[in-house]
Amino acid sequence: NTLIQAGKLAALGQMSAAIAHEINQPLAAIRTFVASTKIYLTRGNSKQVNGNLDLISGLAERMANITSHLKTFARKSDTGRAETVDVTRAIHGSMVLIESQIKLAGVALDMQIEPDTFVKGYAVQLEQILVNLLQNALQAVEGVKKPMIRIGVTATADTVCIKVIDNGSGISKEHLDKIFDPFFTTKPIGKGLGLGLSISYGIVRDFGGEIRAVNRDTGGIEMIVELPRYHPESAMSYV
Repeated sequence: NTLIQAGKLAALGQMSAAIAHEINQPLAAIRTFVASTKIYLTRGNSKQVNGNLDLISGLAERMANITSHLKTFARKSDTGRAETVDVTRAIHGSMVLIESQIKLAGVALDMQIEPDTFVKGYAVQLEQILVNLLQNALQAVEGVKKPMIRIGVTATADTVCIKVIDNGSGISKEHLDKIFDPFFTTKPIGKGLGLGLSISYGIVRDFGGEIRAVNRDTGGIEMIVELPRYHPESAMSYV
């Protein structure tokens, strides 16, 4: 648990600049809307005032969503009774935290997610796996002319398969077998602790699943997470 928490805080540290940018944008817009609302008030233009207030409310809700998710993500995981985890919601939750980084980096994002896929475990921990994989993919496509990351979710009756694919340069064969080792990293100093994939490996195993990395023939890495599928409706039928 201590190592998982350290990994979360390291991930948040790497995301902090992009998240600050994501919060500063609506703050700047709110200041503009407040200034124009004062003018509309003096003119008695209630329609424009109400319109601006609706926009301000929407921007405030967007910031609240980001900060609320940050708080949930940073909280120490409760490893009590496992819960039913909606994979789609976990992916969208991870995107709340990392989407600003993806936008700032100018990376094209493609998401192909099979709906109604569930696993048994802890939602925040699945989000942590996804954040780790997406951060690695972002670093892998640095310097690529047309950077792209793809998130895919498919499922069989027994297994949920989550893939995070990038079009970077891939990983050398000598390093491929070591990437899940604690503190192993090929990144420059200050770019990572070498904990993200090791922590993800441990969480995936706790979920009863497997994680592996594959070099793609066309370039880049395919990170594959396979987890036992959970069927909530089947469990309910026995209640």
